[in-house]
Amino acid sequence: MENIYRKYYFLSQNQLKTIFEKGKQPITSDLVGWEFMGVNIGVLTKILGIRKFFKVFTTHVEGDAIIGYNLKAQQNGLDEPHLKALMTNNTDGYYHVSEDGSSKTLLINYGHHQANSRFSPVRLLRDYLVEVEPDIYLGKAYLKVFSFFVPLTYFVLRKYQKRLD
Repeated sequence: MENIYRKYYFLSQNQLKTIFEKGKQPITSDLVGWEFMGVNIGVLTKILGIRKFFKVFTTHVEGDAIIGYNLKAQQNGLDEPHLKALMTNNTDGYYHVSEDGSSKTLLINYGHHQANSRFSPVRLLRDYLVEVEPDIYLGKAYLKVFSFFVPLTYFVLRKYQKRLD
């Protein structure tokens, strides 16, 4: 089986941008109730210990938004299996998922979920998500500082397993 993370991880920012722009808007019902394995792209994410993660899109809804959260993963190699981090509190950021109005991407917004501490930097994160292959998604993460969006990194998600929450 092809290592989908390796396929995207070593691409240039321009190549990732082109792929992102050609992606299509994910169908929310394809995400709801699923857990995805994810990899942040870039050397800095490896240094910071946030390269691998899990992203869960729950069946819970607030208004028009799906509720989701991230789970920490063990930071082993790209070719090693995705494993959950061995810690008591494995959850790392809650978010709302909604259409961003462009009909091209979904917005993953960490800024409004009450489970994120009011002063947590995670509240500044905004991710935009497109589908690039069946069950494979490319995201672009930004830091929202006042009215400015500072690009952080791209990330890749692969559908992993059905969830009950």
